[in-house]
Amino acid sequence: MTETTCAAAILDLLTLYPDCEMRAADVWSELDERWEEALVRSTLEALVADGSVSRLNHDGEHWYSVAIRLLEATAWLDA
Repeated sequence: MTETTCAAAILDLLTLYPDCEMRAADVWSELDERWEEALVRSTLEALVADGSVSRLNHDGEHWYSVAIRLLEATAWLDA
């Protein structure tokens, strides 16, 4: 992966696996722990706040995905 911002790297990663949800620890690990885990967590929350990433709650644990955003972008409307 070329050098990029943490947010861009997270979006790239989640877009590679649009049908998967990842926990913050999974994202941090998949990004080869390039950034501090706290920064990855806060960046994920910022991406949720701006609508780039969706946060799901499963048994009190947060999981992150771009699937909902990608589905909305396809405009699944009947013509």
